[in-house]
Amino acid sequence: GPEGALTRLVAGESLDATYSALALGTHLERDLGATAFALDAGGSAGLLDADWSDTPGGTDARMLLHGAARGAFTVRRDRDAMSQSVRVHGASGSTHGQHWTRALLTYGAGIAWRGRAVRSSFTIGTVSDDAPAYEWFAVGGARPPIVPPGVLDQRWDSPALPVAVAHGTRLRAYRVETDLPGAVAYLSGTSVGDSYSAPWQRVVGVQSEFAFTSLSFVGLPAVRVLGGVAHSLDEPFAGRTRLHFLVHYRP
Repeated sequence: GPEGALTRLVAGESLDATYSALALGTHLERDLGATAFALDAGGSAGLLDADWSDTPGGTDARMLLHGAARGAFTVRRDRDAMSQSVRVHGASGSTHGQHWTRALLTYGAGIAWRGRAVRSSFTIGTVSDDAPAYEWFAVGGARPPIVPPGVLDQRWDSPALPVAVAHGTRLRAYRVETDLPGAVAYLSGTSVGDSYSAPWQRVVGVQSEFAFTSLSFVGLPAVRVLGGVAHSLDEPFAGRTRLHFLVHYRP
């Protein structure tokens, strides 16, 4: 269809690959009341099996190290609260024999007042200009649920948009959301391209998420269900409304 044709035009075949890898990581988190912080570190080594590779057999090595640090500060008064957070993420590795580095910086803020809450975030990111296309930022679709986020941090999920609707080495993104009964209403925007002036892809929508814990004694896995409806505001999908549904289960 036209959406698949556009994705192929934007990203070519650079995202079409089978990735088999071993990933290791560690996480440290401390909540001190008004302040909180979290540290993540990890690494991955694996193989990319892709038709676009010029390596005999179509298999290339991909190795990376990644780390992230997040700090948050919250002021509370009865049921009201204000919070701010900063998260820095970095990764460096080699894909298809080419070295690359990637960095992301996210600022978040939220306010809860008289039973209402509004949360917002803004992210800016960059990848080495000479990085292989597989390591560029790609917007659209859902993030692979079984892959640790730090291993494929270049995948910027937006279930309301087709996979890789935009693809490039510079990223800007924002999201503003508020709670509804049983759901979250949001406005999000993402700009990805060869510079920070790339066009925005804005989406307004409503989504719900449900989680069910594992019942091992009867063999039922833990299940997370995410679904929603979203309306695209910008070309090439301006005026389109899409339903999205994602089921993630873990034995």
